[in-house]
Amino acid sequence: MDEIRHQIEVIDKELIELLGKRMKLSLEIGNSKKEFGLPIQDKEREEEVRAMLKKMAKDNELSEEFVNHLYTHIFIESRRLQS
Repeated sequence: MDEIRHQIEVIDKELIELLGKRMKLSLEIGNSKKEFGLPIQDKEREEEVRAMLKKMAKDNELSEEFVNHLYTHIFIESRRLQS
């Protein structure tokens, strides 16, 4: 059980690092949007991403509801950083 817990801790560390990288990229996108006078929220792009995530959830045997809920919060944080 200790080895499994250790593996989970390693994955958690990787997830946090990847989220940090994602948020840095969101900031870059936000800066570009401001430069070009574009709105922070792009509903069309968000729907494209959600469709991709839905497929990825299914492919990885994850609940679509779980992935959608998770990314709702990721999108909220991304928009907060871009504001």
